[in-house]
Amino acid sequence: MRAALRQAAWPLLLLALACGTSPPDPAPGVLRAAVRADVTGFFPNPPAANESYTFEMSRWVLDAVVGLDRGLNVVPALAEHWLTPDDRTFVLELRPGLRFSDGRALDASDAAASLRAGIRRIWPNVGYLSTIESVRALDERRIEVRAVRPDPTVLARLAWGFVLPAMAAEQHPVTVVGSGPYTLERWIPGKSFAFARNPHYWGAPAAFARAEFHVVPEDQARLAMLEKGEVDLADFVPPEAWQRLERRADLRLVVGAGHRVLFLGLRVDRPPFADPRVREAFDLAIDRRAIVERVLLGRGALANQLLPRGAVGHVPELPPSRFDRERARRLLRAAGIRPGHTIRLDGPTNRYFRDVAILHEVARQLAEVGVRVEVNALDKRALYALLDAGGSDLHLLGWASESGDGADAFEVLFPPPGQKGAGSSNASGFFDEELAAIVREAQSSTNLRARAAVLRRAFARLGELRPLLPLVVQPEAVVYDVRRLRWDPPVSLALRPGDLRPAAESRP
Repeated sequence: MRAALRQAAWPLLLLALACGTSPPDPAPGVLRAAVRADVTGFFPNPPAANESYTFEMSRWVLDAVVGLDRGLNVVPALAEHWLTPDDRTFVLELRPGLRFSDGRALDASDAAASLRAGIRRIWPNVGYLSTIESVRALDERRIEVRAVRPDPTVLARLAWGFVLPAMAAEQHPVTVVGSGPYTLERWIPGKSFAFARNPHYWGAPAAFARAEFHVVPEDQARLAMLEKGEVDLADFVPPEAWQRLERRADLRLVVGAGHRVLFLGLRVDRPPFADPRVREAFDLAIDRRAIVERVLLGRGALANQLLPRGAVGHVPELPPSRFDRERARRLLRAAGIRPGHTIRLDGPTNRYFRDVAILHEVARQLAEVGVRVEVNALDKRALYALLDAGGSDLHLLGWASESGDGADAFEVLFPPPGQKGAGSSNASGFFDEELAAIVREAQSSTNLRARAAVLRRAFARLGELRPLLPLVVQPEAVVYDVRRLRWDPPVSLALRPGDLRPAAESRP
């Protein structure tokens, strides 16, 4: 798995050089960040969703049995080592002396109960644990994880196997007591959340005594807070500010090539998108290049599939998405869709880079082929609830294969009919038996090269059937104050506690 995951290490571009002027005078030992969006909740309590940002912020409080390093390679976490007696079984041995943040001992029974809760589809990480058949505690420090089939990605998926006290699986709501480097000090939905150092953390003490995240949706307001010294870091930096920030000696701008693909999801089990001609017409009507140029100011990349380069399953030979409005109009007429046909486009106001602007650009482009689009921009929590209820025919979403393996997409976005749970939702109502057979073949392959080849077949067929229409690979950009902060960013640019340290600390 380690070799496969290395393929996901997309390059980062580090802009501007650090320089040592006097920093502002913040509260000592406090990390302060201005972030565009709030979490949907803190795992595992509703309304916490299967969303990468929610998972990453939950990792400040909760630890998993294994972790992923900055290059997405599997590394020890609560489990210090493991062995594989056969191709379906993993035996993981926990570190000695583990404790939860409230001082209670953490043992194998807690880890086993937490993983079983995911398998039972009551927690949002079910999409990552769906290939696990059973989990049991062998003794106080060892757990046995048994996979449904031979699957070389199981170990990486356990990075989403968050561990809470065994009794938590029966609580509603769950008291969020974890074993991560911090504890959750407060959460004011829509406003802020804060963490305090966990004195019982098994690893090196957290670098900051506290961490404060201020939810500031407006781009310029986030940057103003950083430039005035009110925060140390700001995310979702807009492209028009990049050049100006590069010239600041006291700031460093980190730009990622991007690994999240934004797409239009189509509800294919009912009109109008049950007709493949309508799906093709919408695909042909979208000018991806115009989205990149008009909305992303030339940043980002065109997307012709759900996975970016480097992810296992990416199809390098797939041709670029076509743009042909005349053919789109003919297909719509043939399908009985007349000029002026109205459809609602649902999407988030606070999830993706320039998400609202992308919604309106898509609406503008579809109007060119005679489709009247009503943009319905929602807070992401409201959007996820709408999708879970099957209430959207057309919506904007994004996908990042954060384990580095493309099979995740099928398990999370397209679970089989009748499979319900907190962590997976088939918002497209899509199922194809031929595609499901290809995915099962990939999941059963223990040869990584063969698995990648089969996944490429799966994504090629997904492109043919069009339950979703890839649009762009969004750029990622974070800026921070080098006088206050040192950051070793992962390939995803996620804000992880172990990667952030005070600038004054010497390197280990």
